[in-house]
Amino acid sequence: MSLHSKRLIINDAEISFYDLGQSEKTIVFLHSFNHSKLMWIYQIPDFVKAGYRVIVPDFRGHGDSEYTPGKISMEILAKDIVELLKEINIKKAVIVGSSMGGFVAFNMWRIANYMISGLILAGTKAHPDGENEKSRRMTQIQILKEKGVKDFVNAFAYRRLSKYTIDHKPWVVDLVRLMSMNMEKEAIIETLQALMMKSDDTKILRDINVPTLIVCGKEDMFTPCNYSQFMHENIEKSRLVIMDNASHMCVMDQPENFNETSLQFLRENNI
Repeated sequence: MSLHSKRLIINDAEISFYDLGQSEKTIVFLHSFNHSKLMWIYQIPDFVKAGYRVIVPDFRGHGDSEYTPGKISMEILAKDIVELLKEINIKKAVIVGSSMGGFVAFNMWRIANYMISGLILAGTKAHPDGENEKSRRMTQIQILKEKGVKDFVNAFAYRRLSKYTIDHKPWVVDLVRLMSMNMEKEAIIETLQALMMKSDDTKILRDINVPTLIVCGKEDMFTPCNYSQFMHENIEKSRLVIMDNASHMCVMDQPENFNETSLQFLRENNI
């Protein structure tokens, strides 16, 4: 089994991804904005050990995947993942999405729900950006244009982690910083603009008919838990878990808790 990342031309971009484990059961991990497949380093070993084939891609413009100017949107990112799964002969999978990864998962549901056997949505929302979110993203774009990536990362990267992680897990803080720094300025700006144009996914929640686990960090200031509560109330086969000592990146704040909760959910639903 090859342990280095693989690369394939998907649509018009070279996409980097991990493909680990040998199983009929497949799980796909979709990372958050300004991060990469490395954010799942605490999940990959546990899910391979639990008997899953684990697919972990970098979205275009993120990590080691190619940046294609003018080609970043939630819809395009979703089409990339659908085509990647088809290319590597995966017919059905559980989709795990953190933050922006959840937005992509909703778009995957729109275009290829027949490929989705279950959903795990972490620190994400179905609502489009409101004026406050759009204003924050415009401020971020302004900092990127005027001061560059380093100042942007220093201003915003750590706010997505819990106070406990910042105080007690400096290696996690460094990993987030490294992921965030490893993007071209233009790719970050274009992704922020795409996030501002995010579709209203509240309209599809009642159509989701697969087992769905919704996870939110109690300290999440970017997608507060009322968004997760709304998804739970509107997705019929859903479970909501709110984690202590966790913020927006709950999968990195509380990886053991997230993994145990997710694997138990998957076992109970036989997916």
